[in-house]
Amino acid sequence: FRSDLREAREIFESIRPSLGQQAHFWLQYGSLELEGSGGNLDFARNYLLQAESLQPQDPFVQNALGHLFLRQAIAAASFTEAGEFRDRGEAILLRQMENSGYEDPYAVHIYGTQMLKWLKKWVPNKAERAKEMEGLIAIAKEGARIHPRHERLRALGRSLEHEYLSLAIRNSP
Repeated sequence: FRSDLREAREIFESIRPSLGQQAHFWLQYGSLELEGSGGNLDFARNYLLQAESLQPQDPFVQNALGHLFLRQAIAAASFTEAGEFRDRGEAILLRQMENSGYEDPYAVHIYGTQMLKWLKKWVPNKAERAKEMEGLIAIAKEGARIHPRHERLRALGRSLEHEYLSLAIRNSP
Protein backbone atom coordinates (compact mmCIF):
# COMPACT_ATOMS: atom_id res chain seq x y z
CA PHE A 1 0.00 0.00 0.00
CA ARG A 2 2.95 2.34 0.30
CA SER A 3 2.66 3.13 -3.41
CA ASP A 4 -1.14 3.68 -3.43
CA LEU A 5 -2.11 5.55 -0.30
CA ARG A 6 -5.52 6.45 -1.66
CA GLU A 7 -6.59 2.81 -1.77
CA ALA A 8 -5.02 2.08 1.62
CA ARG A 9 -6.79 5.07 3.18
CA GLU A 10 -10.11 3.79 1.84
CA ILE A 11 -9.48 0.41 3.43
CA PHE A 12 -8.53 1.95 6.77
CA GLU A 13 -11.60 4.18 6.70
CA SER A 14 -13.84 1.21 5.89
CA ILE A 15 -12.66 -0.71 8.97
CA ARG A 16 -12.39 2.31 11.25
CA PRO A 17 -15.85 1.76 12.83
CA SER A 18 -14.85 -1.76 13.89
CA LEU A 19 -11.25 -1.17 14.94
CA GLY A 20 -11.14 2.52 15.87
CA GLN A 21 -10.78 1.77 19.59
CA GLN A 22 -7.62 -0.26 19.13
CA ALA A 23 -4.20 1.34 19.41
CA HIS A 24 -2.70 -1.02 16.86
CA PHE A 25 -5.19 0.17 14.23
CA TRP A 26 -4.12 3.79 14.75
CA LEU A 27 -0.46 2.79 14.84
CA GLN A 28 -0.76 1.10 11.46
CA TYR A 29 -2.79 3.94 9.96
CA GLY A 30 -0.28 6.49 11.23
CA SER A 31 2.65 4.41 10.02
CA LEU A 32 1.11 4.26 6.56
CA GLU A 33 1.04 8.06 6.43
CA LEU A 34 4.51 8.30 7.95
CA GLU A 35 6.24 5.81 5.69
CA GLY A 36 4.13 5.73 2.54
CA SER A 37 5.03 7.65 -0.58
CA GLY A 38 3.01 10.86 -0.50
CA GLY A 39 1.98 10.34 3.11
CA ASN A 40 0.72 13.24 5.18
CA LEU A 41 2.69 13.95 8.36
CA ASP A 42 -0.25 15.84 9.89
CA PHE A 43 -2.48 12.78 9.42
CA ALA A 44 0.31 10.57 10.79
CA ARG A 45 0.58 12.75 13.88
CA ASN A 46 -3.16 12.64 14.49
CA TYR A 47 -3.34 8.86 14.14
CA LEU A 48 -0.20 8.16 16.18
CA LEU A 49 -1.35 10.42 18.99
CA GLN A 50 -4.62 8.49 19.04
CA ALA A 51 -2.62 5.26 19.31
CA GLU A 52 -0.59 6.76 22.14
CA SER A 53 -3.74 7.83 23.99
CA LEU A 54 -4.90 4.19 23.94
CA GLN A 55 -1.52 2.60 24.76
CA PRO A 56 0.91 5.27 25.97
CA GLN A 57 3.76 2.91 26.88
CA ASP A 58 3.63 0.71 23.79
CA PRO A 59 7.17 0.60 22.33
CA PHE A 60 5.92 0.39 18.74
CA VAL A 61 3.81 3.51 19.23
CA GLN A 62 6.73 5.31 20.86
CA ASN A 63 9.09 4.34 18.01
CA ALA A 64 6.59 5.63 15.47
CA LEU A 65 6.17 8.91 17.38
CA GLY A 66 9.93 9.36 17.58
CA HIS A 67 10.14 8.71 13.85
CA LEU A 68 7.32 11.18 13.18
CA PHE A 69 8.92 13.99 15.17
CA LEU A 70 12.27 13.50 13.44
CA ARG A 71 10.55 13.51 10.05
CA GLN A 72 8.79 16.73 11.05
CA ALA A 73 12.16 18.15 12.13
CA ILE A 74 13.58 17.44 8.68
CA ALA A 75 10.55 18.99 6.96
CA ALA A 76 10.38 22.02 9.28
CA ALA A 77 10.34 25.54 7.85
CA SER A 78 12.78 27.03 10.36
CA PHE A 79 15.78 25.92 12.38
CA THR A 80 13.95 26.72 15.62
CA GLU A 81 10.99 24.53 14.68
CA ALA A 82 13.35 21.83 13.39
CA GLY A 83 15.20 21.83 16.70
CA GLU A 84 12.01 21.50 18.73
CA PHE A 85 10.80 18.53 16.71
CA ARG A 86 14.28 16.98 16.77
CA ASP A 87 14.44 17.29 20.55
CA ARG A 88 11.07 15.54 20.95
CA GLY A 89 11.89 12.72 18.55
CA GLU A 90 15.40 12.28 19.88
CA ALA A 91 14.20 12.11 23.49
CA ILE A 92 11.67 9.39 22.66
CA LEU A 93 14.05 7.23 20.67
CA LEU A 94 16.96 7.58 23.10
CA ARG A 95 14.60 6.61 25.93
CA GLN A 96 13.45 3.60 23.89
CA MET A 97 17.05 2.49 23.38
CA GLU A 98 17.95 3.03 27.02
CA ASN A 99 14.85 1.29 28.37
CA SER A 100 15.35 -1.76 26.18
CA GLY A 101 19.14 -1.95 26.57
CA TYR A 102 19.37 -1.59 22.79
CA GLU A 103 17.19 -4.68 22.38
CA ASP A 104 14.97 -2.68 20.04
CA PRO A 105 16.89 -2.45 16.74
CA TYR A 106 14.15 -0.34 15.15
CA ALA A 107 14.66 2.57 17.54
CA VAL A 108 18.39 2.53 16.70
CA HIS A 109 17.74 2.37 12.96
CA ILE A 110 15.09 5.10 12.97
CA TYR A 111 17.23 7.35 15.12
CA GLY A 112 20.37 6.91 13.03
CA THR A 113 18.76 7.32 9.62
CA GLN A 114 16.57 10.28 10.53
CA MET A 115 19.24 12.11 12.52
CA LEU A 116 21.64 11.77 9.59
CA LYS A 117 19.05 13.39 7.32
CA TRP A 118 18.46 16.11 9.91
CA LEU A 119 22.17 16.83 10.23
CA LYS A 120 22.62 17.04 6.47
CA LYS A 121 19.79 19.54 6.19
CA TRP A 122 20.21 21.68 9.30
CA VAL A 123 23.88 21.54 10.32
CA PRO A 124 26.02 23.01 7.54
CA ASN A 125 29.12 23.44 9.75
CA LYS A 126 31.31 20.38 9.12
CA ALA A 127 32.92 20.39 12.56
CA GLU A 128 29.54 20.49 14.33
CA ARG A 129 28.13 17.83 12.03
CA ALA A 130 31.18 15.59 12.59
CA LYS A 131 30.83 15.89 16.37
CA GLU A 132 27.16 14.93 16.20
CA MET A 133 27.96 12.07 13.84
CA GLU A 134 30.45 10.59 16.30
CA GLY A 135 27.56 10.05 18.71
CA LEU A 136 25.39 8.54 15.98
CA ILE A 137 28.17 6.16 14.98
CA ALA A 138 28.59 5.04 18.59
CA ILE A 139 24.86 4.33 18.89
CA ALA A 140 24.81 2.43 15.58
CA LYS A 141 27.83 0.36 16.66
CA GLU A 142 26.19 -0.52 19.97
CA GLY A 143 23.01 -1.54 18.16
CA ALA A 144 25.02 -3.67 15.72
CA ARG A 145 26.95 -5.24 18.60
CA ILE A 146 23.70 -6.31 20.26
CA HIS A 147 22.19 -7.38 16.90
CA PRO A 148 25.15 -8.62 14.83
CA ARG A 149 22.93 -10.16 12.15
CA HIS A 150 20.69 -7.14 11.68
CA GLU A 151 21.68 -6.02 8.19
CA ARG A 152 19.96 -2.64 8.42
CA LEU A 153 21.99 -1.72 11.49
CA ARG A 154 25.22 -2.85 9.86
CA ALA A 155 24.32 -0.82 6.74
CA LEU A 156 23.46 2.17 8.92
CA GLY A 157 26.86 1.97 10.60
CA ARG A 158 28.62 1.84 7.24
CA SER A 159 26.57 4.76 5.93
CA LEU A 160 27.30 6.89 8.98
CA GLU A 161 31.01 6.13 8.86
CA HIS A 162 31.11 6.93 5.13
CA GLU A 163 29.34 10.23 5.72
CA TYR A 164 31.65 11.02 8.63
CA LEU A 165 34.76 10.35 6.55
CA SER A 166 33.38 12.40 3.66
CA LEU A 167 33.32 15.43 5.97
CA ALA A 168 37.11 15.35 5.93
CA ILE A 169 37.20 15.83 2.17
CA ARG A 170 37.83 19.48 1.35
CA ASN A 171 34.96 20.06 -1.10
CA SER A 172 32.28 17.92 0.52
CA PRO A 173 29.06 19.71 1.57
